Amino acid sequence: MTLHNLLNKTLIYILLMFITSLVSVQAKTYHFAYIYGLVDQEVSVIIMDKVYQRLGLGFQATPLPGLRAQQQANSGAVDGEVMRIFAYGGQTPNVIRVPTPFYSVITMGYVKKGSNIKVLDKSSLASYKLVKVLGVKHTDLISDEVDPKKIYNAHDPLKMMRYLQSGGAQIALTNPLEGTVVLKQLGYNNIIPLEKALAKQPLYHYLHKKNQHLVPLVDDMLQKLKASGELADIIHEAEQTVIKRRTKQ
Repeated sequence: MTLHNLLNKTLIYILLMFITSLVSVQAKTYHFAYIYGLVDQEVSVIIMDKVYQRLGLGFQATPLPGLRAQQQANSGAVDGEVMRIFAYGGQTPNVIRVPTPFYSVITMGYVKKGSNIKVLDKSSLASYKLVKVLGVKHTDLISDEVDPKKIYNAHDPLKMMRYLQSGGAQIALTNPLEGTVVLKQLGYNNIIPLEKALAKQPLYHYLHKKNQHLVPLVDDMLQKLKASGELADIIHEAEQTVIKRRTKQ
């Protein structure tokens, strides 16, 4: 074998190893936690799956109770959480917030018809017995001034609305998308949202610090999808998919 042929074979081998390495990096699958049983969380899984597809990366998500999801993300047992509010970043030291929000959550109170309950802001909540889903940060924040003895934490939205229906609480705290779907699932016609939303917050994707290299990549992709209008289309499609799936159950 001549030196020329040997060099050619060596270069070809190096090139093949580089391509294999590149494909391996692009094909890597990242595993995230999200909160079990919540409609908006299921929507977020569909959205972020699309984002990771655009990046050539694999995406998997496992539903967990809210506090358990936070613990798994903070410990690095998973690669992060699919979606949380801004304040979650300050409460979870080992995760990094992707700067560009990709969704939003409205915090709404639900009451039984004829209750004559009027709540204009979070301070008004202190007068009532509340029910919310355990580990959901946007409802935790809106009720942080309420006596904990007056708050019941349900394990999922169905149990939350059943608790309200039973008279255990006067107000259920959730978001309108969740409320609409759950009430339809349960067939309740006597529970309605309050006239005014209590808050609206942007939602973010979170990565464990071991994956900090992904932060600029995901952020750049979110900005591009927002600018092109494609993110709005992805969100609408994801919401419709989850609503149809839930209301068929």
